[in-house]
Amino acid sequence: MSEVSLDLLAFAITYPQFLCPMKIKPMNWEFGDGVTIFRHSDHITATVVRVSVSGCTIWMQDDCASLDPPDWRPAFDPGELPGICINQHGQRYHYHRDIFGRMRRASLRNDGVWRTAMGERIVPGRSKFHDFNIYPVKPRINRPG
Repeated sequence: MSEVSLDLLAFAITYPQFLCPMKIKPMNWEFGDGVTIFRHSDHITATVVRVSVSGCTIWMQDDCASLDPPDWRPAFDPGELPGICINQHGQRYHYHRDIFGRMRRASLRNDGVWRTAMGERIVPGRSKFHDFNIYPVKPRINRPG
């Protein structure tokens, strides 16, 4: 094999997406469409504010979501495993676009999944969810004395 053939073969193994054209049709996103962004166990919502000409890239802006009813609170199980929220799937929200919200970009990947630049999966429709069973752990600071 020639040196060029080996380089082409190495390139094809390393970057197969350049040799396989996208056969997946992009969705027909429109301005104002709602999307759900999956961030681990939480879901956040956004509104489509721009669509590329090709339809394979969209720009979104985070939504404001207010609880419905506003007095809803998580209920925790006092059993053996404290801190388990027993009513977290009862969360309901009202949504509206936040004109000062964070802008995000998402694109259609070769596997047919829409993902943000950070790799978070997105789907059409709004469905906010906060997982109350996962809390950030505060680091311990060992101070002498």
